Amino acid sequence: MQPLVSSVKATLDRRHYPFYRHSDADFFVAEEGQDLVGRITVLENRHYNEYNQRRAAFFYHFDVIDDVDVARALFEAAADWAGRRGLDMLYGPKGFLRADAPGILIEGFEHRAALFAHGQHFLFVTVIVLPQDARRVAAQVQLCG
Repeated sequence: MQPLVSSVKATLDRRHYPFYRHSDADFFVAEEGQDLVGRITVLENRHYNEYNQRRAAFFYHFDVIDDVDVARALFEAAADWAGRRGLDMLYGPKGFLRADAPGILIEGFEHRAALFAHGQHFLFVTVIVLPQDARRVAAQVQLCG
């Protein structure tokens, strides 16, 4: 798994990052022993929801080892978080800002990334598109072309 860069770490600071003045987010990790095997961020952008008259949550920073059970557990944690807040949609990946890297890389892993982008193998795109969540939280993936 890739380490978080300093610009991403700044988004974790609830006291100083401007997003938290009007909205909320939480961060989930999966561990096996001492090893980090997955992570996901889930956001409630209240300005977006008020303007669009929606009850949407967004996921971001999704990264996981090649294990569908770990991926599913991370999305279930995100869906539970959203559901406890009365949110009924889970979109992503979509970050804190309008310009935050929407989409998931599903091929071309042999090339160095030109921009900050989230990359996962095709197996995990299937997990995102077809969530097994019993609360029927809708998941939608915006793929970059």
